[in-house]
Amino acid sequence: MTGNESEDPAQILVVDDSPGSLKLLTDILSKPGFLVRPAPSGRLALRSAGVETPDLILLDVIMPELDGYEVCRQLKGDPKTSSVPVIFISSLEEPADKVRGFEAGGVDFISKPFQPEEILARVQTHLSLHRLQKQLEAQNILLEEQIRERKKKEEELKVYQKNLEEMVRERTDELDRFFSLSLDLLCILSRDGMFIRMNPAWESSLGYSLADIFSHNYLEFIHPDDLQSTRDVGKIARTDRISNFVNRYRHKDGSYRWIEWSSIPSGDLIFGSARDITERKNVENSLNEARKKLNLLNRVVFSDIQNYVFSLTGFLDLHREIVTDSRETYFLENERMAVDKVLLSLNFAKMYQDMGIKPPVWHQVSQTFLYAISHLDFSRYTREIHVEGLEIYADALLEMVFYILAENVLKYAHSATAVKLWYEIIPGGCRLVFEDDGNGVEADLKEQIFEQWYGEQKGLGLFLSREILAITGLSIRENGEPGSGARFEIHIPDQMFRVATPGR
Repeated sequence: MTGNESEDPAQILVVDDSPGSLKLLTDILSKPGFLVRPAPSGRLALRSAGVETPDLILLDVIMPELDGYEVCRQLKGDPKTSSVPVIFISSLEEPADKVRGFEAGGVDFISKPFQPEEILARVQTHLSLHRLQKQLEAQNILLEEQIRERKKKEEELKVYQKNLEEMVRERTDELDRFFSLSLDLLCILSRDGMFIRMNPAWESSLGYSLADIFSHNYLEFIHPDDLQSTRDVGKIARTDRISNFVNRYRHKDGSYRWIEWSSIPSGDLIFGSARDITERKNVENSLNEARKKLNLLNRVVFSDIQNYVFSLTGFLDLHREIVTDSRETYFLENERMAVDKVLLSLNFAKMYQDMGIKPPVWHQVSQTFLYAISHLDFSRYTREIHVEGLEIYADALLEMVFYILAENVLKYAHSATAVKLWYEIIPGGCRLVFEDDGNGVEADLKEQIFEQWYGEQKGLGLFLSREILAITGLSIRENGEPGSGARFEIHIPDQMFRVATPGR
């Protein structure tokens, strides 16, 4: 038997100076398939083993010139053959002879005369042991290589960890400097609303030390009236970006500060940037109060002036009825015209003062337009309205804009029979178009009609429309073809319009 059938047959070097013994051993080992290389002397054996290393050597002890012990010592002294197992064969049976064989490097000792079965059994055993030894050595070599590779990786990992730690320290230092220098309120929160990191600006804004703030959930600082809206936004902030949300935080002195903040989630953390806008809010509130008072004053003054002008108009009309002199009549008519202009200016001023008093809101364009024309006799015009779902963020007086545009059709587009309101999405925003099929606007008047005093105050309405739209960044122009109808285009920037989905 030669061992594993998939392996090459083992090579056995047989050394014996007796031709009879050499042939017998060769025959015994060849039958099971071993490759046998006979050598009749010790020197030939050493030369053969040096050319091609065998897997096992059967070595006779008693030989001329070099006995078996010396041959074995030389084989073990050569690194190429030192690991090859050597089995001694001899007629010597003294224990001392066997000891010499083992001391020389032999692994076994077979006494003559021998039995073929014993030879094969011992050969097979030592070949298996030798094969296992070589496998073990190969595994040891592989293991040593793996250990070296692992040590190398460990060293590389240590260097990487060191570099990473240094990078983290640098980034942490940068973040510390940024946190300490920023005038804005910077913070990092956990998803359950606890502050993990804050910059010193919070101390000056809220009056608490950072240690006090860290020990409380951020909701504990929120004004009761803002608590529900803050909770709602806080849920969204765990997964989506929040921009420009405003609420009130309690100051240590019991007052509340207006805070405007934005945030972005990252993993289990929420990164926030905020700004104390209390002073701005106070200024805005003061301005609103002042505007309300001024508006009230204006209304009272306008009412008084209108009453005086109406009285003056009545007296002028009465005076004109009793005057017969043509020169006096001329002066009275000019006085009456001047009074009418005063009334017109007062009416315009009343409308103009209402702009910006109320905050801008989202308007459903179709609804706002229908409200506007409901104040006019628009029944004789065919109407096409294609603005389903379109909403515009504009001043509360947007209805007045549509009213003015529609009123101009009644006043100046005498041949018009139809009006159309539609929109289209364009790069950078939306274009809302109001057009009629009348005579249109002459090319050299397209810009003049928006001037305040165009055509003896005919332009006051369009001037007012442009001012109302400009509050939220909207603009208007006339872009129709003269002779083919007027076409007023309102440009609405991105973020100032939206198209609601059906069923919203």
